Amino acid sequence: MRPDADRWNDPRFRSSSVPAAGAVMTARAGARFFSLLANRGELGGRRYLSAGRLLALTRPRPGAGEFDEVYQGTTWIGTGGFWLGGESPPADPLLGRSVQVLAHAGIGGSMGWADLASGLAVVITHNRMFLGAAPGAEPFVPLADAVRAVAGVE
Repeated sequence: MRPDADRWNDPRFRSSSVPAAGAVMTARAGARFFSLLANRGELGGRRYLSAGRLLALTRPRPGAGEFDEVYQGTTWIGTGGFWLGGESPPADPLLGRSVQVLAHAGIGGSMGWADLASGLAVVITHNRMFLGAAPGAEPFVPLADAVRAVAGVE
């Protein structure tokens, strides 16, 4: 089933259970989630995950650089299912070069990530869906680079 705006904008579809693709949230909710990760498992003075557990998720999964049937390409993915940062390729250039980045792509091109090394959490959402950009033409890379520059993160 290919993602498309008509399907994902239908309230019945959004309220259904879609494993691995059913997290429908606002940018604010996404930012809170990635803030929890970026702060190594702590949010609002409360610990939800251990820092060691999160750091363990930054290890590439076996075969991380191989062709992925779901994404129809190579995707640098960690043992916990999050996309990983690092040198591009194999990492997505949007995520920067930190090897302590945990990220997840959203339907239609949204992206959220947490840099455990710097504590930076970012969620990029938009008001239209698209199925991906041509290689080297990702539209949000300049925005992500600008956010890292303002935050003083390499």
